[in-house]
Amino acid sequence: MKEEKGNIDLNKIPKKDLYQAPEGYFEALPDNILQRIDEEENGKERKFGVQVNWKMIGYAAAASIVLLVSVLIGFQHPKDDTVSAADLLAEVPTADLVLYLQYSEIDTYEIIEATDIEDLSRPACWCR
Repeated sequence: MKEEKGNIDLNKIPKKDLYQAPEGYFEALPDNILQRIDEEENGKERKFGVQVNWKMIGYAAAASIVLLVSVLIGFQHPKDDTVSAADLLAEVPTADLVLYLQYSEIDTYEIIEATDIEDLSRPACWCR
């Protein structure tokens, strides 16, 4: 009788051992696995080819761009070494200074102690 297409008797198919492990493979396998784990933990992992760390390349590129931009900005704006703290303070309106002193917790005695007597002898510039 002819077998139907969907019914195949698996017992009638010849069994062949197509894949063979090398002799002693399974006995040495646990030792090989432990050896590889030890190598990875000690940083001696085997590298096959070149491994590229794209995350670090991205960080390096971003840092390079920031450095380049900051250098270009530094060359475009030369430093003016003649600006002093007194010059900067002279640009602040007197009304703002008075408001700052009123709202801060600075005592009158602290202001007098910080004031240089030689500065008081010079004429004040009431430009604003």
